[in-house]
Amino acid sequence: MSKTTIKAGLKSPEILKPSEIAEFLRFYREQSARSTFLKKLDVLQLKRAVRAGDAQILMIRNHQGEVVAACVLRKITNRGYLQIFAEYRIDLGAGKAAIIGSLMVSADYQGGGLAGQLINEAKEICKGEGISQAFAKVNNENKASACSF
Repeated sequence: MSKTTIKAGLKSPEILKPSEIAEFLRFYREQSARSTFLKKLDVLQLKRAVRAGDAQILMIRNHQGEVVAACVLRKITNRGYLQIFAEYRIDLGAGKAAIIGSLMVSADYQGGGLAGQLINEAKEICKGEGISQAFAKVNNENKASACSF
């Protein structure tokens, strides 16, 4: 893990183990109920990707152990073009890429830099794995999310 400044009362970003995915899904459901920006998550596809090592879930917990921020880092190693988000076509060439998605911060913790910490941790993971490109789709109406990137 990279060294990041952690707001008092919070733990460093951590990579979720595949056996802990239910905890992420619970947090996702809670945040989805409060947000119009989160899209429907394909749970089965995410579970398969995590087990295969093609995706990692990054989370930040408070000192009570509650998840207060999370995101999904999906790794792509296809050659040529990759079609994502229906409207984007990305030329990967011969390189690797990643997508940062499902970025969520609990309302009580927004504005504290947690999204930035998750993004920085995702970038460190990408660097360590030789991934040279990272993408994220951000809804322009979600000002907090747009500022994070």
